[in-house]
Amino acid sequence: MLTVSAIKSASGASDYFLTKAEEYYDEGFMPSFWVGRLQDSLNISGEVDGDTFRNLLDGALPSGKQMGRKTSEGVKHRPGYELCFTAPKSVSIMALCGRDSRIIECFTEAVKRTFTVIEETYAASRVMENGELQTVKTDNLVAACFLHPTSRSGEPNLHAHSLMMNMTQTLDGKIRALYTNRYDSKGLTGGEALFRHNKLLGLIFRNELACLLKENTEYEIVNDNNGSFEIAGVPKTLCDAYSSRRKEILSKQEEMGNFSTKAALAANYITRNRKEMSLNEAKSLWENVNQNQKFEPGQVFGHPEHPGRLEKDIETVAHKPANSFFLNLSKKLRNYVSQAGTDSQILSKKDLAERIVAAAEAHCLSINGSFNVTDIMREATLRAFSELSSQDLVLALSSRMKNEWQMTQSGEYTTVDLMALQDRFMSCLTSRQAKPLMTAKTWLNWRARRNFTYLPGIGKLSVSYTHLTLPTI
Repeated sequence: MLTVSAIKSASGASDYFLTKAEEYYDEGFMPSFWVGRLQDSLNISGEVDGDTFRNLLDGALPSGKQMGRKTSEGVKHRPGYELCFTAPKSVSIMALCGRDSRIIECFTEAVKRTFTVIEETYAASRVMENGELQTVKTDNLVAACFLHPTSRSGEPNLHAHSLMMNMTQTLDGKIRALYTNRYDSKGLTGGEALFRHNKLLGLIFRNELACLLKENTEYEIVNDNNGSFEIAGVPKTLCDAYSSRRKEILSKQEEMGNFSTKAALAANYITRNRKEMSLNEAKSLWENVNQNQKFEPGQVFGHPEHPGRLEKDIETVAHKPANSFFLNLSKKLRNYVSQAGTDSQILSKKDLAERIVAAAEAHCLSINGSFNVTDIMREATLRAFSELSSQDLVLALSSRMKNEWQMTQSGEYTTVDLMALQDRFMSCLTSRQAKPLMTAKTWLNWRARRNFTYLPGIGKLSVSYTHLTLPTI
């Protein structure tokens, strides 16, 4: 899960998060780190330093420059945005109740990978070129991340508050404020677009976390086919017992008669306890709940204390091929590969990503004659969930965008082949020539080349072009 909100008060945010960081540090939980490419230019890294954190929220750079807009009341600077990444409940239980540090490491890496996607997609600023303000992409941001282990009611709830600063560095080396318009004529999105795309970013985060858990632990991942997952073996009754905050928020939303994202944030604020449990108090609560539920973390396969873990490790080393990580997904594509006339061996990450992006593209085309990048990324991530990282999908998507796509007048995309077919169709209409658009053989070859077929376990690739493929005009 990912929620996005604007930081309203720099002093309020710094006081709260630095105080919590100190409390968790005293209780043995290492809670903070910097993320983002801009940290290199700012010469910061590692744990979040309190003074640097406060200064950056206020727009005070290490160089001594003060960012902001001059007003009669002084310089005003918008602090930035808070992104809250939350692990699935079973992941939180195994990480915290099960004291599995590997999960916390995977969670931290998933936050960093997702932030890289955010940098490459949304980081932009405005610069003056030839007397006009121009929007430019920058591909760099910086955020202070604080790991918190509990909800306000003390239940295990591994989450990270990433406070993204309102700053980015342009090619001239200057650090400027983020461009915050939702969308402009060039299709570049700024900081405010995070609100619009928070569900997609949450999906990307969960996919990264699932991939990392499969790569670095022996836990079995159970997908729900909607972009969420849980760890197999953690009882649902236990997850429900540790989800009282979720029930409170849903109950308040029902009372409000509004189930939107904004309403959920409002309900969260209204129902939250002003006094939070300490981590030590929360651990006592966990012991009681686990005893009542008769749950032992070591019962879950993949946990370091599970008796079958050593046997699993030996089997993994002795019998599994080096690229077995992609075996399950590649099996789904065997028929597709055979139909394409290529070798039906285990596919590489690159091949899998290309085919899944093609499947997502065809799905979007079956709904509408055009699509945007976020639609393709969402569909591709759902199809490759827990098997391919977002970086793999982005590379495949970028390749297709460069070689296969063409932008329409509306700012969306369609395929080059489809645009050529549409142009030919319009030419027939305007010339009033009663002739076929193409022969049956040409159409079958074109359809085969576009791979419009069916992928078992992946979804339909077929696209209806009946309105464009009439034999005569």
